Amino acid sequence: MTQLRTSLGCAVRLSRPRSSPVTKQLVVFPHAGGGVAFYQHWRELLPDEVDLFIMQYPGREEAQDAPAWETAQYAIARCVDALHASLGIAPAVIFGHSMGKQRALQVAAALQTSRFRIDTVLSAQRAPSELKLLQQESQRQEVLDHILAFSESSGALTLDALTRPLVTRLIQQDLRLLGELSAEPLPGLQPRIWGGDDDPLVSRSALSQWKKELPGSQVQLLTGDHFYFMQDTAAFLRRLLQ
Repeated sequence: MTQLRTSLGCAVRLSRPRSSPVTKQLVVFPHAGGGVAFYQHWRELLPDEVDLFIMQYPGREEAQDAPAWETAQYAIARCVDALHASLGIAPAVIFGHSMGKQRALQVAAALQTSRFRIDTVLSAQRAPSELKLLQQESQRQEVLDHILAFSESSGALTLDALTRPLVTRLIQQDLRLLGELSAEPLPGLQPRIWGGDDDPLVSRSALSQWKKELPGSQVQLLTGDHFYFMQDTAAFLRRLLQ
C-alpha cells in the first residue's frame, strides 16, 4: 500500500493517504544505535488512521551527516521542537525503547504542558538512578560490549568490518547522552513501563525500580527478551495503542 514519508527536523512521519481523519499518533524513540529503518515496517501493521512518527537521531541513515547532539538538553529541545511542528491534534502515544526510554520521558513531559494529549510507554530500560553510572566512560564501555554481543547473537544487528566501527560510535554517543539524561529531574508522569520477561540486559528487579522512582507508574512484563515486541509486532502495536 502507498506510504507517505515526510520529515521535519528529527521527526520522520510515515502515513497513508486516507479520507478519514487521524485518530491517534504513535511516536517512537529508537534504542541505542537504532533509527528509522528498524521501526518503519510498523507502518504496514498500523491502521490507516494512525500516523507513525520515528525520531531520527543524528549520524545515521538520512541524518548521517548531521552533527551529534552534544548535550542532553539540546537533544530534548531538538525533539520537542520537531514534534511541536509535526504532531496534529489527535491523541499521541510516545514509546521509548531501551536508550530511547529516557529521552521519550523527558520529551513527553515537555509536551504535556502544550496542546497535546499524550500517553507514555517506556520500554526495556533501567531506572534513572542506575543509569547515572553511564556518566563514567568505563561503565559505558561495559554496557556497549553487552549491547553489541546481545544484538548480534539475537539477530537485531548484523555487523562486519565496515559497519561495526560506525555502529559502535553511534551507540557510544547514545550512551553518553543517556548518562546525562539520567541526571535530569524526573517529571511527574505516570507512564506504562514495559519489558521482556527474559531480557538479559534489563532484569525484572531493575524494571521494577521505576515504581519507586516514578510513583504511580505501571510495570508490566511481556513475553520475550530485550526486543520482546518482535515476537508478535502486530499484537504488540494493538496493545500499545489501547
